[in-house]
Order: sequence, then C-alpha cells, then structure tokens
Amino acid sequence: MDGKKTTFPGCHKDAYEKAYGPEKSRAEHERESAANEEKHRQAQRALDGDPTLVSLAQEFASCLRGAGTAVTTTQPTAIGDMVKFQMNSRGGDVDTVDKETARAKLAQEIGIALKDLGCGKKFRAAYFPKLAKNPLNGVTG
Repeated sequence: MDGKKTTFPGCHKDAYEKAYGPEKSRAEHERESAANEEKHRQAQRALDGDPTLVSLAQEFASCLRGAGTAVTTTQPTAIGDMVKFQMNSRGGDVDTVDKETARAKLAQEIGIALKDLGCGKKFRAAYFPKLAKNPLNGVTG
C-alpha cells in the first residue's frame, strides 16, 4: 500500500489474483478503508445509543461494582470486553511466576470471570443479537 505494485514471480500473480481478485490501487484501498470506518462508527452509534443496551450495561456495571470489580466504562460496545482487558493488563512475566502464585492468579481470574458472566447475562443476551445486525470491526463483546 505504499503506492508501488507488488510483483509476483511466475504463476504466483495468477494465483494471487484468483484468490484475492485483481490488485487495487491505493485510492481504492483508501476509499474502502474510509467506508469501513464510517460503517463501524454508525454501528457503534447504533449500539451505544440503544436505550435498552445502555440500561442493561449500567445494570451490568453496578453488579460488577457490587462484586468488587472495578468498572472503567458503561458503554455497551466496550463493557463486554472491559473485564477481559483488565485481566490481560495484570499479566506480568509468566516465565517467572512460581506454581503457587500461578494457582492463586488462576483462581482469582476464574472468580472474576464468573462474576463477569453472572453480572453480564442479561446484557449479553440483548447485546449479541443487536451486534449481529450492527457488526463492529474487531469487537467480540
């Protein structure tokens, strides 16, 4: 995408075009990217602006807070991944963790995941069908 065309030796070009279609210009890639970004923004607005999802996300957040979990967002498009991202940020160096510390962290992660599942049950039941109608790039809920 640097403005230069990729050249493939021999039959690789034919195979590439058969699999992916003819090579697109930089302008075509930019138009597609802009269209995808706009589609993503529209889907996000639809989900974050849905009154039912907003209410359920707030209930989800209140339940998590009550269970002792920090809540960083109540946006419907972000709350589903919030706990997962918090757990990933706690990481640490897994190569230097001893067995007992690893077991304690695992038990803690399982406990937090169970709270997340229990608190988010109603939210996710409403969110995923609406996400299917308004898909977001890279969002799994």
